[in-house]
Amino acid sequence: MHAPTAFRVNDTAELVAFIEARHFATLVVAGPDGPLAAHVPMLVNRDADGAVISLECHVACNNPVTAIAASGVKAPGSSSVPTRRPEPLRPMRP
Repeated sequence: MHAPTAFRVNDTAELVAFIEARHFATLVVAGPDGPLAAHVPMLVNRDADGAVISLECHVACNNPVTAIAASGVKAPGSSSVPTRRPEPLRPMRP
């Protein structure tokens, strides 16, 4: 995604503080018919020393973004996002 210089934030501490203050994000995936977005609750996970180790969010099972994210399809030029789990994203069931 192109991020204009005026809106780009490269300071990880600033980004983490922003997420922790709001606990909210927009998850965007590349769908077969174009991009899809979902508003998701967001948590920052830290290790015992307080270092950021991952971001965690929840997407409802019936949200179209879930099926696309779970398929593992990546857009050209995208990078992988580290996760705590080696298995692919799976819809959460009650």
